[in-house]
This record gives sequence, C-alpha cells and structure tokens, in this order.
Amino acid sequence: MPLIKVKTPAVPPQHASNDEKEPGCGRSSLAGLCILCVGGRAALYPAYRHLVETSGGRFLIYRGDLQEKISYLPTLLTRADAVICPVDCVNHAIYFAVKRYCMRFGKPCAMLERSGLPTFRKGVEVLAAAAL
Repeated sequence: MPLIKVKTPAVPPQHASNDEKEPGCGRSSLAGLCILCVGGRAALYPAYRHLVETSGGRFLIYRGDLQEKISYLPTLLTRADAVICPVDCVNHAIYFAVKRYCMRFGKPCAMLERSGLPTFRKGVEVLAAAAL
C-alpha cells in the first residue's frame, strides 16, 4: 500500500512533552532512506530537512514552482526511496504525477493534508513505520 494519507489535528495537543515537540525526537528511524519532499512551504524546508536527517534519512526537495521544471520531477522520484507530499502546496498536475508514479512503481508516499511541521513529522513517522 504505497499511498498513505496523513492527517493531524490543526492544533497540536497541549499535553505534549518537550521531547515530542522537538523535530526528530520521535521513535521513527528512516535508516538511510532518501525522502523526496514534493511541495511544502519554502520557509519550512530547513525544518523539514532537519527532521528527516535527524531521523536518519537523506532529504531531497522538489519545490514545484515556476523556476523548477516538471520534467525534473521523474528524475527525483527515481532517486527517492519514499515521497512525502504536502498537498496544500502543489498544483494538480504535480499531485497526480506523484500519485501515479508512486502507485505504478510501489513507492511509499505520504500525502499530507497540511504543510505544517506537525503534519510533516507525522508523515515521516508513517514512512519510517512503513519501511520496517
């Protein structure tokens, strides 16, 4: 089951400990997997990268903006072991290209409802659990 929809509450729970709020402090381990982030918020890319790398993964980004050609996306998809895609920050063409590719080749893909860091963290945890 390569496509995984990830949802998190809009407001993080108040009872979370400091360890749970820190990126990369979850129990997930990506064990060297290469994670491609398709879309997302540019201001959060450093936090996304930190989260993936402290979870033991390698990080690639496809912004999907006008400066980056869609023809480059298949190259990045081929290099990645798994994909994480915040669907609120990509256009329809990119969304469907990622979905089609991952389904066709059985590549794990977490489709995130939001681009915020709590949702991204949950997506990383889901991908790490799927890799076990």
